[in-house]
Amino acid sequence: MKLDIPWVLPLISVLVGLLAGCSGDHDGEPPEDDGDPVVAGCLGNYVVDAIDTEGDMLLIADCEVIEGSLSIYETSLTNLDGLLNLRRVGETLDIIDNHALVSLDGLSSLSSVGGTLYIDDNAALTDLDGLSNLTSVGGGYVSGNQALANLNGLSGLAVLGGDLRIMGNEALSSLDGLSNLTALGGYLLVEWNENLARMNGLSSLSSVGGDLWISGNTVLTDLDSLSSLTSVGEDLWISNNNVLTDLDGLSSLTSVGGEVNIENNPVLCQNFVDAFIAACTIGGRVGHISGNNGACP
Repeated sequence: MKLDIPWVLPLISVLVGLLAGCSGDHDGEPPEDDGDPVVAGCLGNYVVDAIDTEGDMLLIADCEVIEGSLSIYETSLTNLDGLLNLRRVGETLDIIDNHALVSLDGLSSLSSVGGTLYIDDNAALTDLDGLSNLTSVGGGYVSGNQALANLNGLSGLAVLGGDLRIMGNEALSSLDGLSNLTALGGYLLVEWNENLARMNGLSSLSSVGGDLWISGNTVLTDLDSLSSLTSVGEDLWISNNNVLTDLDGLSSLTSVGGEVNIENNPVLCQNFVDAFIAACTIGGRVGHISGNNGACP
């Protein structure tokens, strides 16, 4: 008599597989290491705020990579030492309105930010030295940091694909930290930095893909450090720089893709402005050209 037991064959297959798996000669040795380091990756977006700052920091203390964004805002942190393991942030990194923050040294392992790096309104922050290993960032906003004296921690940046805004940093006296920056894909804004006398640090910059705005820097005397700049992709604005005396630093700038506006620079000789416009290929219109009332040689 023939027995029809449909489950017998699948069961035999399973048993054979188990026996085969047990027959290998492992001798108690662990599996072979493929040589790639294990990276502690953390998915999603993270926020460190004033509600539970300690708990928020503990949650990401072991993260070497944060795949999403990281926002640190409105805390009473004095340092970011709890982030010493962090090597990469996939999207934006926001460090905003932390009134007691004096150091970014806790970010000394950080090498890459996929999105924009925002360092805004941190009243006690004096330098960016903790970012000295940062070599790749989508864009940068450094604004409203009242005690920030220099940008030296950004010396590892050579190319930015996005925008760079340096605005309203009252104590900023130097841009030397940007000395390796050669190209910018987006706009460059250098505005309302009351103690910035020169653009030192931008001497390697050859192109700006978007707008270039240099405005409201009340002690800025010249643009000599822009001598390598050859092209601006969109608009050029130079305005409200109270002691700017000449445009000699723009002698290599021969192409502006958008419009040109040079206005309200009270000691700038208008003849220098006219000479610059005559020598430059301008894709848009010649816009606001007025209020440059300096004595001409």
